[in-house]
Amino acid sequence: MYRIVWSEDRLQWENGQMRKKYGEGLNRWILEKWCPPEMYGKPTDEAWTPEWLGEFPRQGDYEHCYTFDMDGTFIPLRHDLVELIIRCIEQGKMHTRSERWKAIKEAQEKAEKERKQHFSDAYDDAFGPFDKGVGQEYVARGKTGARKRKPEDIKFNYTTKDVEKVLPNLPKRGFGQITGE
Repeated sequence: MYRIVWSEDRLQWENGQMRKKYGEGLNRWILEKWCPPEMYGKPTDEAWTPEWLGEFPRQGDYEHCYTFDMDGTFIPLRHDLVELIIRCIEQGKMHTRSERWKAIKEAQEKAEKERKQHFSDAYDDAFGPFDKGVGQEYVARGKTGARKRKPEDIKFNYTTKDVEKVLPNLPKRGFGQITGE
């Protein structure tokens, strides 16, 4: 079912010419899997033109599954690694198409939720720890979520007598409180 080929040795008919299937200069091991002829359609299909696609694979053909490459770095072949990759491919067959689509959709929704949360955190950080909210409430913002605080929740450790000791000439009544006269 599976085979390993060297990328430079694999040729295919493409656009009326024989070309290297995996491009020039890749120089990597490639894991391929045999696919039955039904996967390619019918030899009588108008889409299959021998001058462009080559001879119809009546006995099936091998198709790409995995390139032994990690971020441009060559990965040498190891039996246990090849076996692991094949197990992962075969494991995917145990799930229906709808289960796979559901898993993909859930992963996309999770990524979108994380993106929105990241934006929300950045937005909250831009406004500082307190932002005046609706109804004279103060909203403490942070990564743990918003917590509403009212003016009466803010405690001061000083009394009026403490302020009089520090600022003895401070007016107690009238417009002078503001102007300091």
